[in-house]
Amino acid sequence: MDPSTQAELNLKRAVTLLASLSVSLVSGTNYVVAAYAPQLAKELHLSGTEINIVAAAGNLGVYSVGPLWGLIVDSRGPKLNLLSAAVLLLVGYSGIRAFFIKAIPYTGSGSLIILSLASFLTGAGSGAGLSGGLNSVAKSFPDATRATATGVVLAGYGLSAFLFSSISHVFFPGDTSSFLLLLSWGCFIPCFVGIFIIQPVIPPVHSPAYNACESGWNRIDGTDLNHVAGPSEDSMNYADQHSSSLSSSLDEDQWDRENRQLVPTSPIRELSHLLNADDTPNYHTYSNGTREQGLEGGERGKKSKSVAILDEYPAGSAKTPGSIASLHEPLSLVISRGSVRSFLPHEVDLNGWALLQEMDFWLLTSIVCLLSGTGICWINNCGLTTLALISEGGRLCDSEELIRLQATQVSVISIWNCIGRISIGISSDLAKKNFRIRRIHFLSLISFVFLISQLVLLFTQKAEYLWITSSLLGLAYGGMFGLCPVVCLEWFGMANFSLNWGFVSMAPIVGSNLTNLVYGRVYDSHTLGKIFTRSTLIINKIFHMTTAAGGGLGIDEAHSCLLGRKCYAATFYLTSVLCILALFLSVFAGYRREIKSKRRAAAAAIAAERHRERELERSRSRSKSRARVRSTVADERESLLGQTGV
Repeated sequence: MDPSTQAELNLKRAVTLLASLSVSLVSGTNYVVAAYAPQLAKELHLSGTEINIVAAAGNLGVYSVGPLWGLIVDSRGPKLNLLSAAVLLLVGYSGIRAFFIKAIPYTGSGSLIILSLASFLTGAGSGAGLSGGLNSVAKSFPDATRATATGVVLAGYGLSAFLFSSISHVFFPGDTSSFLLLLSWGCFIPCFVGIFIIQPVIPPVHSPAYNACESGWNRIDGTDLNHVAGPSEDSMNYADQHSSSLSSSLDEDQWDRENRQLVPTSPIRELSHLLNADDTPNYHTYSNGTREQGLEGGERGKKSKSVAILDEYPAGSAKTPGSIASLHEPLSLVISRGSVRSFLPHEVDLNGWALLQEMDFWLLTSIVCLLSGTGICWINNCGLTTLALISEGGRLCDSEELIRLQATQVSVISIWNCIGRISIGISSDLAKKNFRIRRIHFLSLISFVFLISQLVLLFTQKAEYLWITSSLLGLAYGGMFGLCPVVCLEWFGMANFSLNWGFVSMAPIVGSNLTNLVYGRVYDSHTLGKIFTRSTLIINKIFHMTTAAGGGLGIDEAHSCLLGRKCYAATFYLTSVLCILALFLSVFAGYRREIKSKRRAAAAAIAAERHRERELERSRSRSKSRARVRSTVADERESLLGQTGV
């Protein structure tokens, strides 16, 4: 590619990245719910369970519609997603604000459904915006920098809450109505502008980032299959020298219908037979670097049941362990050095029913479910937790101080969420490239940080120290959602990435709803309305103390909890158990990839050995044929000489 074309390509990528970042910055406002939820609960007299239902509806909107947005963006591009995001976010936040300012009266359960629907729309809009931007960036950048680029977009998503809460604190301090108005139009404008800017920038086939020879598309563990020709170290390209002599021994499916020259794929075909269907798809490799999925049961284009291990070592890397560049090495040495080269995302397409049959899919989904349930529970309820600690024992609570502490939690979570999303992309790229560490292993570290955050929370007794939990959880939560989309892309392919990730990202629906409802139930069970009757003298005295001049608790007396950690502790014992389970599954997932990697290494080595043996046999046959020809020529020559009497 000439420099001018490359520069133009890089400029388009940069524009797409920046525009996608701006959209992601307004698509993460679902995380800012803790900044206005206590005030909304106070204004509408909502219980802890009811405000959690409203917050959970937003989470449901983000994750339940994910597969739909993924299907749309994979098939029709990002524009429809961005338009939907702009409209849904505007309508959703406007609806919540209408309830807050009493433009729509809150009258009971029917109003709760409408309010929850408005929250659902904000979540659906957030998911639409993020999927549009993330899909475009993932398709625009090569494998070497894809995790970093997507990490930047996901970091903007995590930073969204901090951005909006900071703007509100500076320009609209204590004004929740103006804050909701800011959310309405502040989300609409970037998404609407993005419709005209954001588009995938697909590099041409001959681009260095995707070139067959440089990217390793024709390689097993860095070894060009085009050159696995024979025993001689200086042998020439196998296809150029022997394609005609071997054409009869190769399947017809290995030759292009337009008679383009194809590279024989004997080791790949051997590998596909030596591994089961869960390890590798069957692909043919053309000399021009393109691929076509092979026949399965006589049907061209039938989807492979499963997918290869993708997050292995960088294709074509000189440091790739298990390289079989020299086919004269013992099999034991090849196997012991590592695994075969992983297939690139463009080489794999796993979706639909085949995806649901994958154990790896359910492992990843389960981990996301457990960890997101823990994270979202804190994100949605850090405001109520702050309220419980600051008002323990009926202490007077200044409303401005309460809002400041709640905003602090939102900002800290958002900042560390952003840091987690960026750092996990960069660190996983570097670890994979330089140290051959698979990305899946970072998930164990993330699960461990989640667990530490919950243990710290259980021992925190003052609201001023909740920022420690918010920092740890924000970092882990951002790392999880920065890493898992890339793992999903590597494991299940690029073609249906957004759809596949949409299925995985439905997992938080289960996890978040479970933990949010448990939190609401636990909190409500310790409120004054449950401990005492509204007619007793003591509740009136406590209510009078906690709503003295200058501010109150933020929720009416029946929904106030004055027991400190007891208001929520049981919930976070549960989330700690969930984190332990997620840690176990993460370690198992990493171990599983290592085992499959060694199986692939062994199969690749055996395939290469068989290929070498066939080449040696062919070489011997050719030598014998040439010897017979020379012998025949010599005999005929002697016969002619004898007949002439010479």
